[in-house]
Amino acid sequence: MRSYTPETASAAAWRKGSPTASGEPSRHRAESLVALALVALALVVALAPQRPGVTALLNAATEQRAVYRYDRALALYAEARAEVPGDPRPACAAGATLALQREFTAAVAAYQACVTLASDDADAWLALGDALAAAGRAGDGAAAWRQAARLGLSEAWARLAERDERLGLLDAAASDWARISPDGALGELASAHLGLLALARGDAAIAQAHLARVAGSTSSLALQLRDTGVFLFDQRTPSFAVDWEGIGHALLSLGLPALALGPFQRAVALAPGDGAAHAYYGYTLWILGERAAARPQIAAGLAEAPVLPFAYYAAGQVALHDGKAALALEYFQTGLLNDAHNPTLWSAAGDAALASGQYLVAELSYQNAAQESDSPDATITLVRFYLAQGLGMDDGTALQAARDGILRFPQNERLVYLQGLIYNALGQTGFAQSVFQLARQLDPTDPGPWLYLGRYAAVSGDTIPAAEDLRTALALQPDGPYAAQARAALSQLPPNTL
Repeated sequence: MRSYTPETASAAAWRKGSPTASGEPSRHRAESLVALALVALALVVALAPQRPGVTALLNAATEQRAVYRYDRALALYAEARAEVPGDPRPACAAGATLALQREFTAAVAAYQACVTLASDDADAWLALGDALAAAGRAGDGAAAWRQAARLGLSEAWARLAERDERLGLLDAAASDWARISPDGALGELASAHLGLLALARGDAAIAQAHLARVAGSTSSLALQLRDTGVFLFDQRTPSFAVDWEGIGHALLSLGLPALALGPFQRAVALAPGDGAAHAYYGYTLWILGERAAARPQIAAGLAEAPVLPFAYYAAGQVALHDGKAALALEYFQTGLLNDAHNPTLWSAAGDAALASGQYLVAELSYQNAAQESDSPDATITLVRFYLAQGLGMDDGTALQAARDGILRFPQNERLVYLQGLIYNALGQTGFAQSVFQLARQLDPTDPGPWLYLGRYAAVSGDTIPAAEDLRTALALQPDGPYAAQARAALSQLPPNTL
């Protein structure tokens, strides 16, 4: 039997459809030509490499992001953009991924491409504003947030209001907060800030109206306001220096120095001999960057309130900034005489002692700060001190400090990671490996544990897991503090390692 192939079928069709005597193609020949074209097209489609669609590429990229291989995700987004240049989704997703890598300049470029293709996407404009602000382009970031706000995104008004507060543009901040609906968590935040802005102006009635929406809440924001005594200050209009000083202290405790500045200034005006008011007013000016104006106020605070611990803290910060570490240490230690359980003073004393080369005093100060503090930050500072100075290793002091911190703050990845560094420095790689694995579980976005686990795998000869861990460390922060080490470790692996 003769074999039947596309070639023989085409030839037979051509013969059967030969021109008639009149020169016109027959109906059979036309049908055969169509069949031949369809067969050829089918062969081309079957033999050509199949390209996934944009949605498939985006889904694959999402899977890579979920396992922190941001490098692979970005490659897939680039492929998707090339596939359909007019689709904004790949550019938007690439911007988000680059922001996760802290590659903010590149993230800005990606988000700009995103909003060019999707100019009505408020979330994209918000993300562009965030990337611009992180890249140091605050003014451009605010313009992007304003565009998101025009498109109806309440979160953008919150960004603009917070920026206005930092810049001391309190009327503009109040106007921005007022554009947010009072409903939901964002509405609660807006009501709180509107109340705090009213307090800073001394308008107790308006403050009470706004803060009443927060007072009955069980949110962390409401708890923070209660802890600082904010709800006590909206009961009556401030009339005396002590009233304004209390409001300023509450606002400063909430991390709102620009709002606290006015109340402290009023307190100083009402009571020029009040050393505490001078000290707080001066320190607020100091952290807002108004150093020249701050110095005489801080000096007046120390002169007028020689037993106030905060006056010594503020004076110590000025001395430390001026390079007078020994004088700063003296100020901090004097402040501790009347406030021996203050972790902020102990931590500052540790910084001054370290700057003046008094390592034993620094160690004791950091230890006391860690013991007195309710935050893991003080313990992190202590353990970092041991690692940076190479102290506390031989006698187990450094390791014990890390263990004590983890007992108090078991979910703090930074402390767990630092414990791993101590084991690594001691050469106890088995313990270190287990600790780094725990740190990675607590925060998979920290490239540090990936780096060390990759190194250990390479030493054990497990080159494929080593390469995966090291590339993940590099993908998380391509220009971060671990990037050079990750690249160096990767260069030592066999060339055929996946």
